Amino acid sequence: MSAFWLLSRYLQPYRRFIAFNVGSNALSVVFSLVSLTMVMPFLQLLFDKVTPVTVYPAFSWSISWLTGLFNYWFSQAIVQYGKSGALWRVCVVVTVVFLLKNLFRYLAAYYMAHIRNGVVRDMRRQLFGKLLYLPLSYFSDERKGDLNVRLTNDVQEIEQGMVGLLETAIREPLTVLCYLGAMLFISPALSIIVLLVLPLTGWIIGRIGRSLKRRSHEAQGHLGLLMSIIDESLSGLRIIKGFAAESQQEQRFAEHNERYTKTMTAITRRRELASPLSEFLSIATVSFLLYVGGVMVLRQTAGLSADTFIGFMLIFSQLIPPAKLLSTAFSNSKKVRHH
Repeated sequence: MSAFWLLSRYLQPYRRFIAFNVGSNALSVVFSLVSLTMVMPFLQLLFDKVTPVTVYPAFSWSISWLTGLFNYWFSQAIVQYGKSGALWRVCVVVTVVFLLKNLFRYLAAYYMAHIRNGVVRDMRRQLFGKLLYLPLSYFSDERKGDLNVRLTNDVQEIEQGMVGLLETAIREPLTVLCYLGAMLFISPALSIIVLLVLPLTGWIIGRIGRSLKRRSHEAQGHLGLLMSIIDESLSGLRIIKGFAAESQQEQRFAEHNERYTKTMTAITRRRELASPLSEFLSIATVSFLLYVGGVMVLRQTAGLSADTFIGFMLIFSQLIPPAKLLSTAFSNSKKVRHH
């Protein structure tokens, strides 16, 4: 998180937009969680397992109170509108909740767009202004290709890493905390298993991400050298031809071009490995939880019913993507610190 604090001065003019983004993300997460929990009463109604409740349940922080509240609401809806009418109303509520969730998700991205592009504008302007006031001796020692890379690629990578870290630091912790809280509320036993398994999965995925960042930095160095060779060759073409040094310059370019190609090939291969490995680890984790939770449902332990277990697994499936993004963001923050 030190990269975030180092770049926080660029975020000062955008405090209002950051506040709007935080509020929109929080509401999006809340409606997302509500939309997932609506699956449990829907399944109860669909499989005709709604327990008739005629008395409003007394409030308590427990899954039984929520279940009783849903059952009371459904019982009243079934009495007034019949099962088909109650099912229709559940579908309408789910649709409205999803609409609100995606509306606030868009609003969060809407405000973040102003922050992202504004920060890049300020950063490029500051770097270019500093470049103009540097002494001439600096330019005699510094390659023009490296300067071009810093003003283009480096700024873009800093922007991606910093804004990605900002988005992740706002949205993903809210998502993880809300989802984990709901999972603990539904089944503490299964939630403890999740807390034990997820860090291991994230560590394996993070290892691949860190190796990609190291290779990316190496590729940037080779690209800067290539741009420098091209610039030197174009600027000193008369001298190269005068000394008949075309073959030496061509050989020099070919060596650095080959190094850059090998580095980019390694990056591509590892990047392609990340997706299938991540998917396999996710499925393996889900399969393990399906087995453990299925045994708990069959043995009727910890008060876990089939519909509640399905709701738990749906919430868990939505927990995996933000956990991956948190791991990626921390890896990107190292690159931001380096630049």
